[in-house]
Amino acid sequence: MFKHKILLLTICISFSLILFGATTVPSYSIQNEKIPYWHYNDAKWWSEGKISDEKFQKSLIVILDNHSDLSQNISDEFSIPTWFFYTAKWFSENKISDDVYVSAITFLYDENILFISNSSIIDTSFEYYSTNIPLIQTFEKNVNLFSASLLNKDIVMLNDGSTRYSDVQFEFVSDNLEVYEPLMNSKNSVVIIPTFTFTAYTEPGFYTFYRGDCDQEFHGKLFRDDDCLTVPINYDKPIDFTASTLGLNILHLLDYPFITDVDVDKNPEILLNYDKVILLHNEYVTEKMFDAITSHSNIVYLYPNALYAEISVNYTDDTISLIRGHNYPEVTIRNGFDWIYDNSPLEYNLECIDWKFEPIPNGHMLNCYPEYAMYSDELLLKTLNGL
Repeated sequence: MFKHKILLLTICISFSLILFGATTVPSYSIQNEKIPYWHYNDAKWWSEGKISDEKFQKSLIVILDNHSDLSQNISDEFSIPTWFFYTAKWFSENKISDDVYVSAITFLYDENILFISNSSIIDTSFEYYSTNIPLIQTFEKNVNLFSASLLNKDIVMLNDGSTRYSDVQFEFVSDNLEVYEPLMNSKNSVVIIPTFTFTAYTEPGFYTFYRGDCDQEFHGKLFRDDDCLTVPINYDKPIDFTASTLGLNILHLLDYPFITDVDVDKNPEILLNYDKVILLHNEYVTEKMFDAITSHSNIVYLYPNALYAEISVNYTDDTISLIRGHNYPEVTIRNGFDWIYDNSPLEYNLECIDWKFEPIPNGHMLNCYPEYAMYSDELLLKTLNGL
């Protein structure tokens, strides 16, 4: 009987994989529950061996807490079948639905195949405790378009005693369901997650070098200039403000599928599977990425300062290195690709009051930095869907 249940689960997942291809137009309904983006981030990097079992376990605990009795299968150690790597990968690639993914997790737990450690449950209950927060800094936009919440893990304490939010979770507001319909992704689109850019902003790193602070000690290690210009890829958490986290979470809620810049660098032809490609704050890219993006026929440059600096990637040790751009290696060099459509000066326009998508030969460029407008400007989101 047990083997029959495993077979049934495998058949269900495989059938869903057939139905949910990466290049199909999504059919998600705003009436359904949408798993927050960070679950996809954790599932992808765990399935590729980039984050630890301990971190991924917390993702599973949050899901199980809403669908099962967490006191059922407590153990001293985390244990999950090795084949679940494939399920997590398919889920992160939009090849199986949220419902199928949740069903697979709850099935494994309820059938005593997945075991959760008690210590991780305790840690997760604090780190992933959610608090509703008001939306601010929208420059006279509609702060009631979505509801927002904050997880404890995303509250960052600064040296001066103040705090900032590294990530914000969004949900639909029941009174606005009709408003969302024209905002939902209705085309064969994809969004490129700027993992490389998030890594470049991680300290110590490129920006430590730009400030002239590289030749000093960080976390007990002395960093020289060369150390700051080659840094480990940050797979460990979803991207923050420097790499468009607010926009990313809203686009995920509106059912836009995602791929990472790592995916594009490894397989530039992947962009040919999509009719519309949306860039976020993809400031740091490889030459292969630059060529693939600028040769695609319909790119939406949603954030200014995209394609600004050239990097190289070493996948053996999972590092990126600055090659050219941002006044490096010569102070006179700005755009690392000498790109004539560079619109970086517009990134300082955070108000986005008189926003406009300006046409260029291979798509459209937004003339402001829309991080706050993404969760508050209904017309901007509707226009984006129509491009």
